[in-house]
Amino acid sequence: DHYILRDGASGLFLAASKFPRNRETRAPLVEELIPHKAEIDPKYSHLFDAPAQDDSGNKTLVRFSRKTKNNMFKVRSIRKPRAGRLSTEAVSGK
Repeated sequence: DHYILRDGASGLFLAASKFPRNRETRAPLVEELIPHKAEIDPKYSHLFDAPAQDDSGNKTLVRFSRKTKNNMFKVRSIRKPRAGRLSTEAVSGK
């Protein structure tokens, strides 16, 4: 399956090609939008001015704020899971 950029009530998002039957969606990364700059509506031209990543190398997501009804940028931190993070309380459901 592949993702298609859609513009909906919740802003720009990437949806599975069989959306809405397949409900898998996610926020696009700025670096994923830049190669398709000519194909995207000019009202979103401000998105291409955002940095693709921060100083630490974390990639920038384009998110939609329902409260302000605007697209915003959020840095997605990529952290490696640490060994032993899962506690016995979480496993047993206590």
